[in-house]
Amino acid sequence: MLSHESGFLNDFAVPILITISHNVCDAVECPRQVKTQIKTLSVEQMQQFKKSMEEYRVPNTKLETRHHPLYPAFLLQMTTGLRRGELLGLTWENIHLDEGYISINQHLVVTTKGAMIETPKTLSSMRDIPLTSAVIELLRKHKGQNTQGFAFTIDEGNYIHPRSYQRTFDMLLKEAKLPKIRIHDLRHGFATTMLGNGVDLATTSLMLGHSDPKFTAKVYVHPTMEMKSKAMAKMSDIMNPIK
Repeated sequence: MLSHESGFLNDFAVPILITISHNVCDAVECPRQVKTQIKTLSVEQMQQFKKSMEEYRVPNTKLETRHHPLYPAFLLQMTTGLRRGELLGLTWENIHLDEGYISINQHLVVTTKGAMIETPKTLSSMRDIPLTSAVIELLRKHKGQNTQGFAFTIDEGNYIHPRSYQRTFDMLLKEAKLPKIRIHDLRHGFATTMLGNGVDLATTSLMLGHSDPKFTAKVYVHPTMEMKSKAMAKMSDIMNPIK
């Protein structure tokens, strides 16, 4: 009787080659990739969020703060479409208040070794973005006597961790009685708002730091019901011209 441990059978095994005439994987039906539905804030909801941050008061204190400490950061993000890392990596050296614009040439990345400042991977991500007059005024007050270091910080000038920034955002949305969305969805909302109010696709794409406007249109634009209604109103004018 042969033992499996003897190796005898293995020594005399004859390899058998099987030729397959077609790729068996062709018969496999891959599951459909389900895309996550992007949720953005409407213009009315953005105004509601802004008002709530302006009226925010620190809980359990008697401090009469004018607004939430990170109100300047969130308003800047809503009005420029910055990526989270770009916003948290902003330094005062890159904010030109007298000229009215910010320069994006670095972003904050958090790794297992801690926070790192990196340069953007693409040239299109390195860009200058103009600021609204309201944001300029708010940033002037926020800046105070600071001339260097991160623009948005926690204790003793340390950077804000992205997860902490998201948690603050979640809390403020809840405070404003608004649906929960991701920080990155503010970027989608910026693109949708720009295009919905007549800003051309090329300009919107450049402000977002995209190299291809087609990518902006495919991924970042989410037509609202108002935008669809305007489109149908134009169709109505075409089909029923005023005589």
